[in-house]
Formats: sequence, C-alpha cells, structure tokens
Amino acid sequence: PWLLVASVYEEKAIERTLYLPAGAHWYNFWTGDIYPGGTTMTVPAPLETYPLFIREGALLPILKDDGLQINVYPFISDGTSDFSLYDDDGETNDFCDPTKKSFDLEKLTLSCKSSQIDLGTTLIHGEAKKVRWHFPINEKRPYHVNSALS
Repeated sequence: PWLLVASVYEEKAIERTLYLPAGAHWYNFWTGDIYPGGTTMTVPAPLETYPLFIREGALLPILKDDGLQINVYPFISDGTSDFSLYDDDGETNDFCDPTKKSFDLEKLTLSCKSSQIDLGTTLIHGEAKKVRWHFPINEKRPYHVNSALS
C-alpha cells in the first residue's frame, strides 16, 4: 500500500504517535519531508491536516481543476514501481458493454536511479490522458517521460 493515514481517534488530540512500516521511506503528504521506515514518531495532527504519509515509489493521481496531476514520490535511491490508471464516465455501466468498451486504461511506470528519474506511460485501452507530473519540492534529479527529458 502507498498510503498511510493515521486517523486521530482521541478527542481534542493535537498530535498522533504512529509507526512508519520498515522497508521503505515515507513522505509527509503535507510538507514533503521524508522519513525512514521502521520508526515510531509523534506528528502534529490538527483537524485540517491529518497525518498522511506516502510510501516512496507511489504514483498518486489527483484530479485538479485544470486537469489530472500525478504526484510522484520517487524512491530515495534505486527502485521501480508501476500503477494502472483507469478512468470511465463514472455514471453508466458502458465500461462493461463489449460493444462500447468506454473506458481508458494506461500503465504508468516509475524507475529511479541516483542520477535521474524515468517515467513511462503505456496506453492499454481508450485514450491517453494528458497529465501533469508533480514532484516533492526537495526532489532535484532530472526526470524523463517516455525517454524525453522534461
């Protein structure tokens, strides 16, 4: 799983103690700060910014007013991951109809090395989505999309 949501379950609590699972680094969704897995920590937990952490390697789609944004949470060192991006009209069952097949499906890939980040998109069915790639503010490596420098 890519998301760790640390719900606050104590009335009037303003912080939360949580454990970040070992084997990966974790990004604070709100600040972009990176923490090693296998650690227990106490974090602020105000109502407007509940504790939310994203595992390295995640490709998180976010629908914005101006289109689709993919938040990329790169591996700190070497690593690869992938994600299937699925979209349909959200209203009908046309995606089930073999004569219509009205859905879009793309495979997104992430490959990180110490010197660069490679992103890939492969259309499986339907139309390719125009996406904007978004990285944490502290990420400085150059990135390529389908082998082109961005």
